[in-house]
Amino acid sequence: MPRRRPAPSDHSRHLILSLPLLPISASQSRRRLHDHLMANQVPARVRADVVSATEEAVVNALMHSRAPSGTVQVTALVFDGRVEVTVRDDGRGFDPSALDAQHPPDPLEAHGRGLFLVRALMDEVQIDSGEHGTTIR
Repeated sequence: MPRRRPAPSDHSRHLILSLPLLPISASQSRRRLHDHLMANQVPARVRADVVSATEEAVVNALMHSRAPSGTVQVTALVFDGRVEVTVRDDGRGFDPSALDAQHPPDPLEAHGRGLFLVRALMDEVQIDSGEHGTTIR
């Protein structure tokens, strides 16, 4: 009788990272997320977009959160042909309604493209932010 490959466990489809608020964390999250998505057979184009959007969210946390814990958490779950990523910090938060999602940011500005790029790359983006931190899904 032919042997079947066992279905991946839920654990293998779930990535959890807790990273220090240091510049190296952006590349660490990028590399670990890429490997996780590749292991779960996420198509290359989707993988590239998810990794790029996640890196933008992580860089925003590194630059702006001032999280008391000194960490940013990244979780990724692959299920039913979808990828769900959450980037969370416990920093000072911001007002998401103040962002102009309809117009591209000024290309001459040094900052301000991160969340615009996240929204452009992802099918759905939810931003929850307040005095106890920010969560981007």
